[in-house]
Amino acid sequence: MKKMHLVLGLVCLMSSIALALGKTNVQWKCEKPSVQHGIPVGDKPGDAYAIEQINCTAIKGDIAGNKMKSASAPSFFTSKVMA
Repeated sequence: MKKMHLVLGLVCLMSSIALALGKTNVQWKCEKPSVQHGIPVGDKPGDAYAIEQINCTAIKGDIAGNKMKSASAPSFFTSKVMA
């Protein structure tokens, strides 16, 4: 069992090192968030968890020789509603 954990740990370490060696240089142009949702949190009045989706288009650049075109990503944050 210890040998299996050692092998798994080495595989994870080597893969992270290999990914870190790749050159990344991409410039993105992002729009305003297209979808936003908030969930009130009951700990304090006005607190909320929020999630939004951001869509971006690559202006120039590539990651390890692969041209980037577009991407979307969720963003999680907490917010304070001001009354």
